[in-house]
Amino acid sequence: MALLVLACAGLAPCAQADDAPVFVIHTAHTELHNGVYYLDADMRLQLDNDAANALMNGVPLVLKIEIEVTRQRAFLWDPTVAQLTQSYELTYHALSRRFIVSSLNSGRQTSFDSYQAALAHLGYISNLPVLDASLLNGDGQYGIRIRSLLDIKIIPTGFQLITSLFSGAEQATDWYQWALRK
Repeated sequence: MALLVLACAGLAPCAQADDAPVFVIHTAHTELHNGVYYLDADMRLQLDNDAANALMNGVPLVLKIEIEVTRQRAFLWDPTVAQLTQSYELTYHALSRRFIVSSLNSGRQTSFDSYQAALAHLGYISNLPVLDASLLNGDGQYGIRIRSLLDIKIIPTGFQLITSLFSGAEQATDWYQWALRK
């Protein structure tokens, strides 16, 4: 009996590891077209159980994608040249059983029939205009970085008590960075 308990206890972390939240940027790059830098990125976004349960119980969640362009310098800090934040709200409508992704920047909404499809959509960025090349000094070296995070500070009034039950761990990717090619 003791061996059975130990064997089951040994399997429990494996089961929890599959349910662990994952916010990872797999790839990201920019391309210059007609004087504008465009961003493509592929991310894996998986919410922790607290956030997923809150979503299923009507709490809208806000996902932010932060982008920064810096001028690279050898001996001083790298000053920020440009910052851009794309914000998306993910909601679940129990009556229609649909997940709605709303761009808080443009107002555009997209409907999905599954939670996984909505998160996959949020994790894929294609041709997002980031920066006009005319803002860059011709002889400078520049870097760009991106990260994605679940922002639980932007929860509508009335739902804030529910968010106090969240685990408290910030769900965010690490910064993914690369050199900006001119």
